[in-house]
Amino acid sequence: VPFHITGIRLVAQVHPADYTGSLHTPDLAIEKIWYTGAYGVRLNMLGRRFGSCLLARGDRYPFQGDGHVTMAAAIAAFSSPRIFELLHRELNGTDSTNECDLGCGEAYGAYPLHWVASVCEYFWASGDAVGFLAAAKSAESILTEQTTALLGASPPRIGFIGWDDRVGNGGDNLGIGDNAEGRFVWRALLLRSTAELSRALTHAGEASRGQALSTRARWMRVKLRGEE
Repeated sequence: VPFHITGIRLVAQVHPADYTGSLHTPDLAIEKIWYTGAYGVRLNMLGRRFGSCLLARGDRYPFQGDGHVTMAAAIAAFSSPRIFELLHRELNGTDSTNECDLGCGEAYGAYPLHWVASVCEYFWASGDAVGFLAAAKSAESILTEQTTALLGASPPRIGFIGWDDRVGNGGDNLGIGDNAEGRFVWRALLLRSTAELSRALTHAGEASRGQALSTRARWMRVKLRGEE
């Protein structure tokens, strides 16, 4: 059937961003890896959210902590006010108190800890103390809940630590056998997240909250060294 093109329009779905970071090294393979990774993140920074091939396919939704590595790469390669705005929107949209959060269940409980890490990285990169402190309330709740669960008498079994291995960029299923490896990695991630949030809160002017988490992190470190 013959047809005529009567109009053409260009729709830009990618968020405007300039490269503010760079990597130069005598090892060309490492340099290529850096720029390939940055370009992949660049393509997935959409107008109002971070995307992925799985999101575009329709079988995936962004949930809390799912974009930790992507957001860290965006900070390294594209730091600018407009990117910080996108990061803030993504973190707020996957906040545990936000209606958009779909939840991961206990088996995927490491993901909220990735979200806590992203909140801290956002603060250090942007200097946005107001936005950070608003998100820090949820971050503290996550750490308290997970400390109770992971260091209790019957810690939950863990499923995935990292990202979806269908696209080759994630942690494998650790919920096998006695689950010792998954439990160890999960607890180490909890300890690191607690220490990082403590440092960020102190720097943001919340010294008492930061000190409370620092004390908890020291207690956790002693306890975990005795158990593992």
